Amino acid sequence: MRKMNERNAAIAFAVMTAVGFLLRRLQLSDGYDIDGLPRPGAGILLGLYAAAVAVLAFLYCAKMKNRNRAIDGKAFAFFMPTACVSAVGAGLILAGCVLSFFASGSGFSLEKATAIVGVVTALCMVASLSAQYKDKPLHPLAAMVPIIFCIMRLIGDFKKWSTDPIILDYWVKLFAMLGILLAFYSLGGFALGKGKRSATAFYCLLAVFFSGMCLADGGAEFSLIVGGSMLWTGACGWLLLRPDEGPSEAAEPEA
Repeated sequence: MRKMNERNAAIAFAVMTAVGFLLRRLQLSDGYDIDGLPRPGAGILLGLYAAAVAVLAFLYCAKMKNRNRAIDGKAFAFFMPTACVSAVGAGLILAGCVLSFFASGSGFSLEKATAIVGVVTALCMVASLSAQYKDKPLHPLAAMVPIIFCIMRLIGDFKKWSTDPIILDYWVKLFAMLGILLAFYSLGGFALGKGKRSATAFYCLLAVFFSGMCLADGGAEFSLIVGGSMLWTGACGWLLLRPDEGPSEAAEPEA
């Protein structure tokens, strides 16, 4: 029964993400006037919907606090369906970073450096899957690289986004990158044996939701990276939400 409830919750969240994608498409197509300025009230519906989904995700993950398990510092238990989804996600991130590297022009730049770190991130993801398959602990450095990549990507992207005076143009992308960063940061805690199951699951759900919405904005390179991150965090979130699989919050130290 619990497994069925978790499956139904995952399906419901996938539907809510799809609805968010459609609402974002509607905002982009009908939320601006002929001069490119936002119409009065544009984005309010999408903002309220996103806030409601975030609250639901928080309340759902908060109830996991009593579902504690021992933390031994190992990677997530290997599960073939999520491993396949994660592998596709790593491949999309790799493709997006390679595309970004060649599109960054000649000379060294932050964008080119971020693309290189992104390629290393994809390789670290493959190493994580290998650790899962071999039931071995993931090296903490391999968990840190994706965090560094997200920080570099967020800095570079925000520099470009902030030149646009209309926040409606980029707020979904900003929240998507913040969600991905928080998810990778929390997932990295499990490599140190200090993971927080409920908090990490919540960040993974946020990453999936906002990433799914900002796919409506288009852009091959950005969509590949965000789409790959969405698959990776979604697979990790599924492992965390399953009642009989995945690590949980580390036990609280005794007073």
